[in-house]
This record gives sequence, structure tokens and C-alpha cells, in this order.
Amino acid sequence: MSSNYYEYNLATMRDTKGGFLEEEPKHESPKKKRRIIDINDIPYNPDPEECPLCVECGSLDLDMIYLKLFKVYVCKSCVEAVPDKYS
Repeated sequence: MSSNYYEYNLATMRDTKGGFLEEEPKHESPKKKRRIIDINDIPYNPDPEECPLCVECGSLDLDMIYLKLFKVYVCKSCVEAVPDKYS
């Protein structure tokens, strides 16, 4: 008989359908964290005529990354359509 005894906390185990694995604490590095756009940074107005529009096509769907970093009102489709201007 073996003298090794292992005690497991079943609350920290997860079923992987191939055996139970003990959950390890998740330590996300700052590089892997996804950028979250604060809801207060989005220019929103319930009146559609007063909402900011894309400068290229007039769309309401703005690219928030370009808006936050470069202060440019442009949508994602225009960024992809005019790469020379928005690269």
C-alpha cells in the first residue's frame, strides 16, 4: 500500500470530459487583457440627427478605436475601404 495521500478540493475541480482537472488561478498578463471601451467614451445621443456620423459615408456605426485614439469619426468599413488614409 502506498503511503502517499493526496487531498483534493473538489470545489476547485472542473470537468473537462476527459478527467477532472484542478483549476489554477488565472493570472492574465497586461498584454493579453482585451481593451474595454468605457461606455462613457462613446458619443451617443438618442436623436439620430445629432449623433456623430462617419466623415466618409455618413454611417452611424463608428470605429471606437479610431475615435478614442485619433479623434476621427470614421466607420470600420471606411477604414478598410480607404487604407491609405486610415493606416
